[in-house]
Amino acid sequence: MSIIEKYQLGSDRLDFNFTQMYQGPVPSYGTRNNAFSVDCTLWLTRTGTVRLQTPTGHHEIGPDTWVLLTPGFRRNQVFSPGSQILSLHFSLAYGPTSQLVAPKALHLFPRHQLSELERVSLDLLHCCTLNPSPGFMQVVAFDQLSRQWLSTFCTLMLERKILNPEQVAPDPRIVKALDYLNSIAFQGRLPYERLQAICSLSRIQIDRLFVKTLGLTPKQYFDRIVLGKACSRLTLSRLPCKSIGYELGFATMPHFSVWFKKQTGMSPNEFRAQPFQ
Repeated sequence: MSIIEKYQLGSDRLDFNFTQMYQGPVPSYGTRNNAFSVDCTLWLTRTGTVRLQTPTGHHEIGPDTWVLLTPGFRRNQVFSPGSQILSLHFSLAYGPTSQLVAPKALHLFPRHQLSELERVSLDLLHCCTLNPSPGFMQVVAFDQLSRQWLSTFCTLMLERKILNPEQVAPDPRIVKALDYLNSIAFQGRLPYERLQAICSLSRIQIDRLFVKTLGLTPKQYFDRIVLGKACSRLTLSRLPCKSIGYELGFATMPHFSVWFKKQTGMSPNEFRAQPFQ
């Protein structure tokens, strides 16, 4: 079951969101092809095994193993019958252009290495399940536990050099470009003319600046923004898929559906049918 939806903690530099948490037997939808991580996906396989097929190869992962999948990761996953997991989905960013975790990466850890993280994760789940309609003090307790979870996770990942929080003063031209791309709706083509006017750079120079700063082209960055908005609305709202597509700037539902499937391997309806992403 989904325990929480869209808990946010942060400031103008730190942006942290819990989207969902779960523990128990792997549901039938846990085994699927073209699984796609919009946010970070972290799970502990307590019992059973999981076979992952990824662009980097095949992985047979046994029990008592933590799995961290970073955003943009596409894979096929097959759990053995009766597998039990603890699963968390979250996003984490630091600064306007920071890539805290490298995208499309897979990290594995023995269970005992993250024992403190498991303890705090279970405390969070227990706090959530105390009352389906949390009161003031439960919300306060959850906020405190979330901060403790974040501190524990970041400490462990920094020790393993998985997080990279080093901040470089961002180029003011790219900050203006990012602000613009975050403010506009989807368009059939990226408005390079506007980006060129904002940055006072040629198209080739803009591409080079984006790749140097973000590791992404402007088109890849903008698609990620739109995809994040689409997945959030599909997961957290009851609006029809057609209405969500129109809201994001797509002219027709088929256009939205084809674009979304190209990004995730699933149609918007198929994505929405998955109880957790």
